Amino acid sequence: MDIKLIAFDLDGTLLTTDKRLSDENRSALKRAADRGIELVPCTGRFYLGMPEAVRELSFINYAIIINGAQVLDIKNNYDIYSAVIPFAQAMELIDHFDGLGTAYDCYFNSRGYMSRRYYDHIEDYLPDPIYCETIKKMRTPVDDVREMVRSLGTDVQKIQLFSGDRAFLKSTCDEIINTWDGLIATSSLKNNLEINNENANKGAALKVLTEHLGLKIEQTMAIGDGGNDESMLDAAGISAVMGNGLTRLKEKADIVTLNCDENGVAEVINSLLDGTLNTR
Repeated sequence: MDIKLIAFDLDGTLLTTDKRLSDENRSALKRAADRGIELVPCTGRFYLGMPEAVRELSFINYAIIINGAQVLDIKNNYDIYSAVIPFAQAMELIDHFDGLGTAYDCYFNSRGYMSRRYYDHIEDYLPDPIYCETIKKMRTPVDDVREMVRSLGTDVQKIQLFSGDRAFLKSTCDEIINTWDGLIATSSLKNNLEINNENANKGAALKVLTEHLGLKIEQTMAIGDGGNDESMLDAAGISAVMGNGLTRLKEKADIVTLNCDENGVAEVINSLLDGTLNTR
C-alpha cells in the first residue's frame, strides 16, 4: 500500500478517554514519520486547543482544524485553506442559540470563546466531568459572546452547542440543516453539535491538503470515530474506524481497529508499516 499521508482525529481516536497521548500511539506516529509518511491531526479543535503532547511532535507539519474550517501549515504559520460562517449568518445562529437556553461557544480567529454564564456553569449542561474540564481549558470566557462577535463584525469558524439531551441535539441539527443554507451540522462527541460552513469539513480539507502536497487521494489513510470524521473517512484511500466509533462508520470502513483506550491508532499504523494490514 502506497500510503503517503495519514490523517487522524484526536478525541475518541488518537487520545485516550482521559485525553492523553499514549506512548504506544506516539511511537507509532514517529515510526510512520521516519518512513516519510505525513502525519496530520484532523480535529474539531483549534490549533492551540490541541494537547501540547500533540503540538510538540516535531514531525507534525500540517493540521486540519476546526472540522476543516482551517488547514494550517504549522512550520510556516499560514493557512492553506479557510472556510468560515459569514458574519450576518453567524449572528442569526447566535441569536437562535441564545433562545434555546443551553450552552454554546464560538470559534473565530483560531480561538474558542464562551459567555461566562455558560462557562461558569458548564457542568449544568454536560454529564461528563472530563469533557467539562477540557472545555474550560480550551475556551476563553467573555462577558457575552454575542456582543463580542457583533462588535467585532467578524466571520466565524465554528459555533458549537452543548447538551446532555441527545434528542434535543438531533432535532436542533435537523432544524439548522433545514433552515440555513450553506451550513453543516455534525457531532464529534455524544453531547455536542458543531456548526460549520458547508465547505468546512474534514474530507474537503483533506483533499485540499493532498493536492497541495502533490499527492493522490488514494495515497491517504484516515482514522476516526465520530460524525465529523465521516467526510474524511469517505474521502481517504483507506478508512479506519475505531472500535468505539459510530456503528454506521464501522459498517462501511475498510478497517475497524481497537478502541481509543487500547491504542487503536498504533495498531492500524503498525499493521500498515509491517505490511500486515488487511482491508475488507
